[in-house]
Amino acid sequence: WFGGIYKEPKNFFSQFAVDPEEAFDLYPEMTVAAGSKEEFFIDRKGAMVGQGLVDRFGWKVGDKIPILGTIFPHPDGPDVPWEFEVKGVYDSTATNVDKNMFLFHWDYFAETVEASSGTPPDVGTFVLRTEPGSDQTRVMRQVDGLFENGPQRVQATTESEFQAQFISMYGNVGFFVTVIGGAVLFAILLAALNTMLMAAREQTHDVGVLKALGFTDGRLFGYMLGQSFALCLVGGALGLLMAKGLEKGIATAFSAMLPNYTVMPETLQLGVGITLAIGLLAGLIPALSARSVLPVTALSDR
Repeated sequence: WFGGIYKEPKNFFSQFAVDPEEAFDLYPEMTVAAGSKEEFFIDRKGAMVGQGLVDRFGWKVGDKIPILGTIFPHPDGPDVPWEFEVKGVYDSTATNVDKNMFLFHWDYFAETVEASSGTPPDVGTFVLRTEPGSDQTRVMRQVDGLFENGPQRVQATTESEFQAQFISMYGNVGFFVTVIGGAVLFAILLAALNTMLMAAREQTHDVGVLKALGFTDGRLFGYMLGQSFALCLVGGALGLLMAKGLEKGIATAFSAMLPNYTVMPETLQLGVGITLAIGLLAGLIPALSARSVLPVTALSDR
C-alpha cells in the first residue's frame, strides 16, 4: 500500500507496489484493455491502471502520472512526486477485481526506498491462490502458524473478508446500511399498508355489490391481495431498475469506499422477495376484511 496523493488529497485511489507477473498470474480475470502487459513487465517505472481510473481522470497509455508520497516520500524530497508512466489499462467483468487500482513495480519501489533510507520497506500483503476444492480454513491456519513465532505475525483471511475489513476502516458500514435499510423498509411497509387500508375503505360498497352478485369470499380476498401485490411490484420494479441503472455512477462516485460496488443478481432476487413480502403484509388485513364483511354491512357503507 503506497498511499500517495495524485494532485489533490480528494483524488484518493488504491496504489500498490506489486510483482507484475505474479499479479496477473493470481488474477487471470484481469484483461488488458489498452497498452501492453509486456511493456508493463519490462519498464520498472511503468504502471498498470484500472479502467475506473481512466474513466475518472482521463488517463491514457503513455501519460506520466505524478504521485506524491505521503507514507514513502521521494528520495529527492518530500515535495517531489514519484513519477510513473502508464503502460497499460486493465479491465475485468469479475466482481472481485477492483478497477480503480494503480499498480507499479515492487522491485523499483523497494530498491529506491532502501537506497534512500537504508532499510527496505515491509511487505503489507501476501496474496495466495489455493487449489480448487482445498480446505481454505486449514490453509489459513497453516499460514498463520508459519509466522506465529516470528517478528511479524500475520492473519490470513479470505478475499471477501479482507475487502470487508478494508471497508470497515471507514466505520461500521454494514451496520449503518442495515439500520438505514431496515428503517426505510419499515416506512415503506407502513406507507403501503396505509394505502391499502384507504383503498379497502373506499371499495367497501363495491365489495358489497360484488358479494350480492355472487362473488365468493375467497375471490374477493384474492382481489384485494392482488391489488396490494400490484402496487408493491410496480414500486419495487422501479426501485430495482433505478438500483441497476445507477450502479455505474455509484461505483464511480464511491470507488474509494466501495471499490467493487456491483448490484448482484442475488441482490435483485432478494429485492423481489422483499417486495412480495411487503405486498403480502400490506394487503393481508384489507383482504381479510373484504372476505369477512357482510354484504348488507358493505352496501350500507357510503
